[in-house]
Amino acid sequence: MSVLWSFFEHFVTIIIPCFPIFDTAFSRNVLQLLPHFWIGTRNRKGQIPCHISGQWNGAGCEPLLWSKKHAQQGWFEVDVRKEDVTAPDVIALLQDHLKSMTMHSPPESIHALNADRLRQPDVTFWSARENGILLGCGALKELNSRHGEIKSMKTSPHHVRKGAANRILRHMLEEARRRGYQRISLETGSMEAFLPARRLYEKAGFQYCDPFAHYKENPNSLFMTLNIS
Repeated sequence: MSVLWSFFEHFVTIIIPCFPIFDTAFSRNVLQLLPHFWIGTRNRKGQIPCHISGQWNGAGCEPLLWSKKHAQQGWFEVDVRKEDVTAPDVIALLQDHLKSMTMHSPPESIHALNADRLRQPDVTFWSARENGILLGCGALKELNSRHGEIKSMKTSPHHVRKGAANRILRHMLEEARRRGYQRISLETGSMEAFLPARRLYEKAGFQYCDPFAHYKENPNSLFMTLNIS
């Protein structure tokens, strides 16, 4: 049994990384089969092939305790990058975002930004991609020099539960701190369809608050804020 396990460990940590086609999707499927898996084998340079986990660096990295939960959280090659909102797949995702808003909110309660508005100087837009495939997006709107607003958080329906939204949110919070913001706020829907989004923000430390900026009390809207000073 130990010989078989050793072979399997060698296959996951050494063989799979040698084939780009297996780098993400296949590795994820393998890892999700394991209740717990200790990546302890090192490559010929003495480094753990951590690009399976999305945490590769040139100096190698520490062994990771893998589980199905870890695999589902999207610890893979998710690249969060700034985009100019012109790529066809980005436009399609934003259109889907606006369409979903109209399905769950009355017109007067829809505050989502269209592509033209997202290209304005006061808004920075990011995408999350895995091997070039769009997983989701998000934007940060500057309200003033100390206050930013999260906009256009959307995960592709084909790539849910990969951790893209969490990765984008963390990236934007890091950027907000770098800019010197003291507070980050957002508006989201009060309906059940927006519950996953609210849970994401709650886990990140956001708290419910009164309307901010130009917003007004609305039974279809909830407002959240996070002090990052």
